[in-house]
Amino acid sequence: VAIHDGVRPFVRVEDIVFGFEQAQSKGNAILATPLTDSIRKTEGRVNVAMDRAGIWCIQTPQVFQSKLIKKAYQQTDNQNFTDDASVLESMGIPIHLISGSPINFKITTPDDLLLARALILAQKL
Repeated sequence: VAIHDGVRPFVRVEDIVFGFEQAQSKGNAILATPLTDSIRKTEGRVNVAMDRAGIWCIQTPQVFQSKLIKKAYQQTDNQNFTDDASVLESMGIPIHLISGSPINFKITTPDDLLLARALILAQKL
């Protein structure tokens, strides 16, 4: 089963297909892109540079073997899950990242919406 955010309308068909292929053999497949921006962490009034190596930006769809994700969602304890993969991971199941695309961005801000509109207009040319 694939769980997808409606605010990511530019997911590529080939990424969805690859996700299903990988989830079939590995139990799950989570689209992700490596972080490319420099990052800093604030500590009070001070901020410090952090190493971005090994940091991934998670996307959707997140694809799971249905029996695994259904079992994960039967957990009754209240945990702070950030996405469906974190629900599965809380059962001790490793998460398998697969390469996503920067074009599969999440529309959350007015600037994101402007970018989305520009992409749609560019595709109509």
